[in-house]
Amino acid sequence: MKIDKIMSSIGAGIGTELEGITEDHSGPRCPVQSVGQWLDNIGLVQYENHLLSNGFDNVQFMGSNVVEDQDLLEIGILNSAHRQRLLQAIRLLPRVSTDKDTELKSIVMKSSCTKRADH
Repeated sequence: MKIDKIMSSIGAGIGTELEGITEDHSGPRCPVQSVGQWLDNIGLVQYENHLLSNGFDNVQFMGSNVVEDQDLLEIGILNSAHRQRLLQAIRLLPRVSTDKDTELKSIVMKSSCTKRADH
């Protein structure tokens, strides 16, 4: 019976604390763009079909170091100045954190904490 009282008091506390919190739904901090909008912003909209037809259909994931010069060449972007402009713009995209990134950070943190404890 004590558990029921504890659980209900926890639930009541959470409910009252959350009542005052309001979320800002005015939009994400980094607006999500289509590949076409992003290319238009950098002045290379003519490559939209090249990217889309080769699986580069999400600007958010292009920022995760998945695109290299050779990739752009292979999908038909032959102008080296345009490839360099695309790669430079890709490097400016926010990097998407994956579960593996989070797992790796966790392992590194545990390792460094263990080393400190040993000394």
